[in-house]
Amino acid sequence: MSNTNYPLPIWVGDPLNENEARIEQFRSEVDGLKLRGSSGQGEQRLLVVGVVLMVSSILVLFFESQSEDANIVNGGDALWWAFVTITTVGYGDRYPVTPGGRVTAVFVMFSGVGIIGALASILASILLPQPNEMEEPDEPPAPPPGIEQELAAVKQELSALRGLLEKQKGA
Repeated sequence: MSNTNYPLPIWVGDPLNENEARIEQFRSEVDGLKLRGSSGQGEQRLLVVGVVLMVSSILVLFFESQSEDANIVNGGDALWWAFVTITTVGYGDRYPVTPGGRVTAVFVMFSGVGIIGALASILASILLPQPNEMEEPDEPPAPPPGIEQELAAVKQELSALRGLLEKQKGA
């Protein structure tokens, strides 16, 4: 009783339960894609970046709108300045000239350094294996060839030197 014009599945049973099962399967697949040690920290960092960008844009626009010499004159300029400053690029095309704007700039600069550091740590955690994930060898590695003969020769030489020392003590 299927219609070949519409390639939609025919529901057998309760469609709500099947949708819930699909949602649960999707959630488990998404959980499998999370970064090691993630636990939602990426979303939190993204939220912090967004808040810093918005607050700093609003603050710098508020302070700079009080100056005739300001070159940050609208919301677009303020958001561009905040983005360029937080990424530590700092083009210099837009910059605050008022004391309040400069204090805001210092806050954004320190935030940017922290955010770049956090991104570097995320990249390192992706690229480097976790200590508990490192494989431990089942048996110690085999010594390089010829090492046993060399060790035997060193032991012989040491025993000969001891014999010489004992002769010198006795003489």
